[in-house]
Amino acid sequence: MTVQCCSCQKVRSPQGWRKPIKAELITKQVTHTYCPSCYSEARLFIEKWKKDNA
Repeated sequence: MTVQCCSCQKVRSPQGWRKPIKAELITKQVTHTYCPSCYSEARLFIEKWKKDNA
């Protein structure tokens, strides 16, 4: 199964996160998560939103 970042669309591989090859997204099942850098950005955004809307 291919793991893809829901924000930047990079895919996880044993060597790290990289740009996907179109064929691998067409021929395999794909699940989504955040890559480490997008996760950090999303977490900061959520924390700011929670603080502003408390």
